Amino acid sequence: MLDVVNKTPFEVALIPNIDKDGYEFATIVIKATFDIKHGKILTLSEQPMPVFMGAKYRGEPDTSSLIYETDTAIRKKNTDIVLNGQAYTRDGPKKTTYVGLRVGDLQKVIQVFGDRQWINKMGLWKISDLEPFEIMPLIYENAFGGSDHSDPHRILSDMRNPVGKGFSLKTDLRLPNLEDPNNLIVKRRDRPAPVGFGFIAAHWQSRQQYAGTYDEKWKKRQAPLLPEDFNEHFFNAAEPGLIANGYLQGGENVMVKNASREQDLEFCLPHHQLEIAIWIKGKRQETVPNLDTVIIEPDENRLQIVWRAAIPCFRCFLYIDRVRIREKK
Repeated sequence: MLDVVNKTPFEVALIPNIDKDGYEFATIVIKATFDIKHGKILTLSEQPMPVFMGAKYRGEPDTSSLIYETDTAIRKKNTDIVLNGQAYTRDGPKKTTYVGLRVGDLQKVIQVFGDRQWINKMGLWKISDLEPFEIMPLIYENAFGGSDHSDPHRILSDMRNPVGKGFSLKTDLRLPNLEDPNNLIVKRRDRPAPVGFGFIAAHWQSRQQYAGTYDEKWKKRQAPLLPEDFNEHFFNAAEPGLIANGYLQGGENVMVKNASREQDLEFCLPHHQLEIAIWIKGKRQETVPNLDTVIIEPDENRLQIVWRAAIPCFRCFLYIDRVRIREKK
């Protein structure tokens, strides 16, 4: 009987996986949840978030954005950095503000606008006055994108962000609330890259390009395995500008500006050196998991961190006797 010995205070899951070449892996996922106090002090949460065995959307997957991607990936090549939250003006309604995120050497700034739309005056398209706001959700529904349903027989979608606003020239006069301050919309036909801080869904363009080819050749020769041209960059689900070059180590400085109701956040990522031992058919292997996911949630005063290790166990998953997870001494 499999014995999982977790000597950490974190959540742990052992997940069977198989890659495109048919090799089996035991993926070990370790998730830590921390409370953020006074914007800068981290303490281990008494209400830890679970290891997610499926993706969590805001609504239906085809019409809403992703809150949490599944934690079941075989492995990630780099660390995903995600901010789930809202923009706050704090000192009263404003027409625009900026939200900034920095983790280590990675940083991203988004300009946030109040609601506005295109108006046609004497044949010329102009941007309306902005509606002042105090809170604006930092979700892809408020970024550029969307779908054009003007022809029910030929629905067009911006697959960079099919749930956004502003894509349809015929039916959607809204402008996005979230923009790149260095690439603002000026003309009616401008099509900027959508911007955000959240997870990207698997069927959106920036990830779908790595998913591989699911054609007749795949059905005959490869199915049910992943396609031969599948690229594991697919498993990185953060906004492309928030995917680290390699893995974070812990200890990196984090700064979040204008995304918390009370004050900006500034803290260092926790530094935990974890080690895993696994016994398969009585033989012991050791490995060190990679820190591959960081989720910052200011509204909940919460930080989630995921470490992951993928251990080869070709045709031996059922022969795993024991797994032990602990911090290095």
